[in-house]
Amino acid sequence: DYGIQHASAQYDQILNCRFLSIHNPTDTGTAIQFNTFGNRILIAGCRFSNNDRDIRVNTLGHAISIRDSSFENTGSAVTTKTHSIQLEGVQGAVIDGNYFEQVRTATTEGVVLIIGGGGISITGNLFDGGGTTYSNYFVYCSGNPRGVRVTGNYMAEVILGFVRAGGFAVTCHGNEYLDVAVQLTTYQSIMTLMGTPANIDLDVPPDYV
Repeated sequence: DYGIQHASAQYDQILNCRFLSIHNPTDTGTAIQFNTFGNRILIAGCRFSNNDRDIRVNTLGHAISIRDSSFENTGSAVTTKTHSIQLEGVQGAVIDGNYFEQVRTATTEGVVLIIGGGGISITGNLFDGGGTTYSNYFVYCSGNPRGVRVTGNYMAEVILGFVRAGGFAVTCHGNEYLDVAVQLTTYQSIMTLMGTPANIDLDVPPDYV
């Protein structure tokens, strides 16, 4: 059911580990889960492959860092509630320099699912949706998180949207966007693949064609 599960943890470092084929036959198997509290957690240099879900930090999380790891073929055959990283109520997190490939998501979830909280930085990652059957969104905001920044990422081949904002603005600057192997450069072409576009702060001006 789990690779690592803690009710609460502080100053934990999970480095250079492999989490492979973690499944739950009736629910969602999770590689790493902190149930109620995670403070100053570092996860780096890890490989996650063929799990139902990879990382979940649930409520009262602070200063979470997930870096330089690979996430491949995430998704549950039992439930559509799938994603690589779920941050729920987390205040302050960095997701940097990771590789995401063919992560299966529900239509109301993303490869990175952010529920409430705020101060989340998603930088320098590669998101490869793998065509039209895997990732509905790469970043999905629910519960109105504040201060979410999605910058300097490479995002290719998504079904519904690269980023879905909640009730507050999400900053999307310096990213590269590809759809059907074509790089998107205009405001309209990019915003067509954004969720809640009124709350997307895009660095491409509306008149740029």
